[in-house]
Amino acid sequence: MYALPGGTVEYTFSSLANCDLCVTWCLTLLMTISDRLLTCAVCGMVLCSKRFMTTHMQLDHGQYRYQCTICGKGFASTTTLRGHMSWHTGIKEYQCQTCSKEFRYPQDLQKHIKSHHKGQSDNSQSV
Repeated sequence: MYALPGGTVEYTFSSLANCDLCVTWCLTLLMTISDRLLTCAVCGMVLCSKRFMTTHMQLDHGQYRYQCTICGKGFASTTTLRGHMSWHTGIKEYQCQTCSKEFRYPQDLQKHIKSHHKGQSDNSQSV
């Protein structure tokens, strides 16, 4: 069994050619997959790319690249880890220059600016 974007399938031409994805993609995968297969050291699942292996390790085994030094929770990016750390420290790193409201994540500041300060120039600032 192999984990592919469309789900886990048997690695045969017929199953790849009849998948929900386009046939061209499947034929390309069939020609290139055999030399790139990766096996999970934890459970033995075989995956066809490093990206799928990373996702598998995060979702199925809870192994993340970045980890909180306080509670041990794992994260896929430093931005998400920094936002999480603000829960422990109480510090919000992103501040609106118009109304001084503070946010843990840059995307939350951008949403705030778009919804509360329409038509104004970019007023984001990292604290």
